[in-house]
Amino acid sequence: MGFALGAVDYLIKPVRKPALLETIRKYVWPQSDEDEAILLVDDDPRTLELLEETLRSAGYETESVRSGARALEVLSSKLVSAVLLDLLMPGMDGFEVIRHVRQELH
Repeated sequence: MGFALGAVDYLIKPVRKPALLETIRKYVWPQSDEDEAILLVDDDPRTLELLEETLRSAGYETESVRSGARALEVLSSKLVSAVLLDLLMPGMDGFEVIRHVRQELH
């Protein structure tokens, strides 16, 4: 369903560091431009911490949020190079976030 909504790849938790970095590197190069970051969206603070640590150690800028609604706020106000989005979250899940983003693009 994620692909049908526009996702370009997926990872299954728990995500191993090499798999995460390999996947991200397919789409985004590490950069020093602090105006553009990878948006991390997950309701689990521990997962966000691990993703941040892994990506930042590889040279990526990140911004983390814990809800779909907050992700949409960030996406409306900041340029991001990629979004790592947990599809199963309480409240607004990842599928709904993708639907909102697609509506904004059309």
